[in-house]
Amino acid sequence: MLLPEINDKGIWRQHGFGSVHEYAAKLAGMSESQVDKALWTMNAVADKPELKKIVESKGINSVIPVVKLATEKTDRFWAEKAETMSISALTAYAKEYRRLTKRKKDPQSFDVETSVDKWEDESIVLPPKVSRKLSEISDDHIEAIMELISFREQALKPKPIKSNSRHIPEGMKRWVLEKYGNRCAFPRCNKEYEILHHVDRYALTGIHDPDKIVPLCKSHEQIAHLGLIENEKANPEDWSIRQNPNTNSPEYYIDKMVQLHRMAATRS
Repeated sequence: MLLPEINDKGIWRQHGFGSVHEYAAKLAGMSESQVDKALWTMNAVADKPELKKIVESKGINSVIPVVKLATEKTDRFWAEKAETMSISALTAYAKEYRRLTKRKKDPQSFDVETSVDKWEDESIVLPPKVSRKLSEISDDHIEAIMELISFREQALKPKPIKSNSRHIPEGMKRWVLEKYGNRCAFPRCNKEYEILHHVDRYALTGIHDPDKIVPLCKSHEQIAHLGLIENEKANPEDWSIRQNPNTNSPEYYIDKMVQLHRMAATRS
C-alpha cells in the first residue's frame, strides 16, 4: 500500500538504495515482479476509491482480475464483486463479463469465437481406425446414433427422489457425472468438477432430480450461489452471467444463507 508514495517521494533513495525494487526486496522481501504489480495496481485504483478500500482490506491480489475492466463509473460494481468473491471466482466472472461486452460490441465476431471455443473444449482424439469409420457414416446414420445415445441416457436416468438427506444417491451422482464427463457444466469452463450443484436449491425442494443437478468447479459454484448465473434453470449451454442477483427469487434467500455460512466457516 505504501509503495507508490515511497516511489514517488524517492524515500528509497533517501535510505541509500539504488531503486524502489532494491528497497522493497531488502526491507519486505518482495520480488521485482511483486513490486511492479503493486505499483501498477495501486496506480490503477488511485481514482477508484471503492476498489482501493478492497485492496486495503483484502490485499492487492483481490482486485487484480478486474483492474483493467473497472472504470470510475463501475468502481462500486467491481468492488462489490471483489468483496464477495474468491479470486478464482472473480477471475472466472471477469472472463465471462469480457465476453458479454465483446458480444454487445461485435456480435458476429463473438459468434465465431464461441464456435471455435466449443470445438476446442469438446474435441477428443480418436484412434485412426475409429476416426476413419466415423468419417464413412452418413448424416442419417449419425442422427440415428444420437437418438440411440439419447434413448440410452433416458433409460438409465434415475428418477427424482424426495429425501431428508443432502447426500445425492450414488447412482444418480454417477449418471450426472457421466452426462457431463466429470467436467464443470458452465459453458467453456471444462475444468474438472468439484461440487454437484442443485439448480433447484435442495433446501427449498428436498428433492434430488438428475435433470436439476449439475457438476461445477468451485469458482462457478460460488458464482451460482451469488445468484449471478443467467438462465440457471435452463440447460447449462444457455447459461451466461448476470450483473446482479434476482432478489425476488426464492433462491436468493437460500444463497444468502449459504454465503453467511461459508463466511462463518472461513473465519473459524
